[in-house]
Amino acid sequence: NVKEITVLKDAAASAVYGVRGANGVILVNTKRGKVGKPNVSFRFEEGLTSPIQLPNFVGAAEYLEVMNSIREERGETGLYSQERIDNIRKGVDKDLYPDVNWLDEILKDRAGNSRGNLSVNGGSDILRYSLVTSFYREGGIIERDKKQDWDSSSKLNRYNVRSNVDINVSPTTLFRLNIGGYLQDRNRAPQSVDALFQEAFTIPPYVHPTIYSSGEIPRTSGRTNPWALATQRGYERLSDSKIESLFSIEQDLSFFLKGLKARGLFSFDRYSSTSVVRSKD
Repeated sequence: NVKEITVLKDAAASAVYGVRGANGVILVNTKRGKVGKPNVSFRFEEGLTSPIQLPNFVGAAEYLEVMNSIREERGETGLYSQERIDNIRKGVDKDLYPDVNWLDEILKDRAGNSRGNLSVNGGSDILRYSLVTSFYREGGIIERDKKQDWDSSSKLNRYNVRSNVDINVSPTTLFRLNIGGYLQDRNRAPQSVDALFQEAFTIPPYVHPTIYSSGEIPRTSGRTNPWALATQRGYERLSDSKIESLFSIEQDLSFFLKGLKARGLFSFDRYSSTSVVRSKD
């Protein structure tokens, strides 16, 4: 949708923008309608998102063996019995002898994204138009618990529209209308992604399972449950919207002085943002 980008660096060129142009000005001109039959184009893309590289953690049995070895090297007795280590390795009673890879529990292997773009361009000697609409949808890699009524997974939906219209009111008068905006909705767990990763990196694999076979959520003093933070606390929904408009009228005054033109501009922008959080401890 971008036709050209102009960078104004010198003071003379950016003086018309006042103090806001002290460090330079970047002008972005969007495409406008052309005389001719309507030209319609549509483009659709699908993609996948996946972590490129994640750390590989040792299992609970190996973890406890290393912890015992450290104490034994200092002449101390190991804290964890061989029976416990063997039970973990054999997968005996996951409630009592858990072996949890927290990254696997809170992350999906991959997530999808899609985008589409529709543009219509055309017009006559009197009226010319350019309309561009697009959408973008992306799912995050944070897991959700499908048993819950709410959705705590990370995802984003965004819709954009931009319309440029040129009208020749008279042979010497040009009216231009530019309107653009977007709607964006985001969904995520109340806990930040950084906090989820930090907990997943910190909590050892042997402390407790994600959830007991009875359906109860483990609670251990001094420890958190990364899976519960990601899927059981609730959700946060954020909505953003913005509209940008620019109206201009240009009058050709060549009848008075060759090459002379006068132009008036009026602009109106509006931005809105809301957030709804539903969470529990």
